[in-house]
Amino acid sequence: MTKVITYGTYDLNEYCKVIYLERTQGVSSSNIRSDENKLRIGFVGEVKTLELKKYYSECAFVNGAEVADVFYEEDDTDDSRYKNFLSECDAVYIASHPLLRYSRIKTALENGKHVLCKSSFTRNLEQCRELFSIAKDTIPQAIIKVIITAV
Repeated sequence: MTKVITYGTYDLNEYCKVIYLERTQGVSSSNIRSDENKLRIGFVGEVKTLELKKYYSECAFVNGAEVADVFYEEDDTDDSRYKNFLSECDAVYIASHPLLRYSRIKTALENGKHVLCKSSFTRNLEQCRELFSIAKDTIPQAIIKVIITAV
């Protein structure tokens, strides 16, 4: 029998006998971990991108994730404003115009940020190798993974 547990509270006693210590009664380890290890995510893209609005709103349901800021790039080439935005984030999701992605990713990596990016994230293999090298140098614990999907 498969049982789906939805967002909210549920009773583990349905599955096994649960014994709570007096000092831990009502304490949620998930909440403790999310409070201690918040991931501040920034979103980068064009104002008209519905994708950014979707991800922004869905972050409210991700334990431990918090939206730091959104960087809308309406013809904005001010690199100092982008770097200031990055200072508020631990990670960024980049949904910029394809011609801007490489430079946005490179700047984020050089500032020690974890990066998620929609494809295509570079225009050629040389740029891709450069970004991977920067990621390895600036974020030692980085997991570099490229997922290729057919459209």
